[in-house]
Amino acid sequence: MVNYSNCHFIRSPIHLENQKFGRRPGQLIKISPKLAQNGLVEVIGLDFLSSHYHALAAIQRLLTATNYKGNTKGVVLSRESNSFQFEGWIPRIRFTKTEFLEAYGVKRYKTSRNKYEFSGKESETALEALYHLGHQPFLIVATRTRWNNGTPILDRYQTLSPIIRIYEGWEGLTDEENTEIDVTPFNSPSTRKHKGFIVEPCPILVDQIDSYFVVKPANVYQEIKMRFPNASRYAYTFIDWIITASAKKKRKLTKENSWPENLSLNVNVKSLAYILRMNRYISTRNWKKIEMAIDKCVEIAIQLGWLSSRKRVEFLEASKLSKKEILYLNKERFEEITRKSKEQMNQFEQEFN
Repeated sequence: MVNYSNCHFIRSPIHLENQKFGRRPGQLIKISPKLAQNGLVEVIGLDFLSSHYHALAAIQRLLTATNYKGNTKGVVLSRESNSFQFEGWIPRIRFTKTEFLEAYGVKRYKTSRNKYEFSGKESETALEALYHLGHQPFLIVATRTRWNNGTPILDRYQTLSPIIRIYEGWEGLTDEENTEIDVTPFNSPSTRKHKGFIVEPCPILVDQIDSYFVVKPANVYQEIKMRFPNASRYAYTFIDWIITASAKKKRKLTKENSWPENLSLNVNVKSLAYILRMNRYISTRNWKKIEMAIDKCVEIAIQLGWLSSRKRVEFLEASKLSKKEILYLNKERFEEITRKSKEQMNQFEQEFN
């Protein structure tokens, strides 16, 4: 069991957040010919659907609720033992299917039996998203900075891996029930005999979690879905990009808890299209659709309180007319998250130390 009722904010490593964003052609990374020929890699990083965002946030909420210590036996990795070149503690979390569905945000509805039960369709979507994270290999490419006699040195790792490892079990099955799980693993009657999950995150989910991370509300994606049920996956990526880019910029400007006044993010519209992985529009050079999609993302971000306002301005780039977005952050929202998340973190540190 994981007590996550008091976990209102989640921590996520910036290394992980960076994987969610696309790259411009000049920033692309060469893929091993063997991987490309075998069709194992189509994109670099985490090209998520909205359900995958929800599933990852649910896992991160359960991890954050244990202060990234886990609630079952974890494992210590050496740099030589894993392709992420990670050295340190990997927590594992044990949780029930109900706990995951609640953390994901699946709604309960009153049934004819006068009981509140999870929606079957929403539950299936949530569990499929969890299985996707545990079975889909992603090409993870990241760098880690360390210092040698005052000189920064980059360590780079590149690996093809799912981002979580899932263990689960059933007890007391008949032969028929065992077969049902192979056919319909999410909704078979034998799910009543499901004894829960144990999830082991891959190292990028915990790398520098205490020193190089962002904080976001635990319901950040549930809020998008509730207020804007038809929001595209671009909106989910855009909100994450705002949170991550803002955290990086603040780290460069100040180490204080308070956020600078009039903090803004400047980004070329074309660059933003790549960041949000608008590949189908980019390939057809449909800039009108790109601007309309970005407009919708900005509108959602303003209505949810992440941005206070925006400007789109034109400028000359290599003798060509280009456009860029100036996005003004809502300082009050970010300061509230910083203050309340620190209170939560202090509470968890007292509980787990």
